[in-house]
Amino acid sequence: GWRVEFRPMDIQFTDRENAALAIWSLLFARVVRKYELDFCIPISKVDENMAAADQRDAINQSRFWFRIDGVVQKYTIADIVNHINEVMLRYVKEKYGHCQMILSYLQVIVDRANGTLPTNASVMRSFMLKHADYKHDSVITQSMSDDFVDYLCESM
Repeated sequence: GWRVEFRPMDIQFTDRENAALAIWSLLFARVVRKYELDFCIPISKVDENMAAADQRDAINQSRFWFRIDGVVQKYTIADIVNHINEVMLRYVKEKYGHCQMILSYLQVIVDRANGTLPTNASVMRSFMLKHADYKHDSVITQSMSDDFVDYLCESM
């Protein structure tokens, strides 16, 4: 048999981002079933995708193997998410009409994929690189971690 796997992002900093991920994942599963979408790619391409995903800023800089309209080739995450989002928008309009809450959650995922909403990793990296105690040695001290949590609590 086939193994289908969905690897979502890590837990997000805000409730809104977590809700968006949950809604997007649910709609993705429903859209795949309803429209019988085929995103199968060779396992060797999945392995390449995993290696690409490990690179810094892969969401904005890397290309990933994906099947769109029967064609397996490399696409940016923005290309992939925007393609899937078009199908999701059609599904949402058919099933729910113009539900602004769902549409706003889908937009969070699109914004993350397009680079207009920074990833958790980029927010953390940016904060730590600017921190007065950071010595550019990849060591994050307890006080730096505490300052980051304070920053999140104040800004999110």
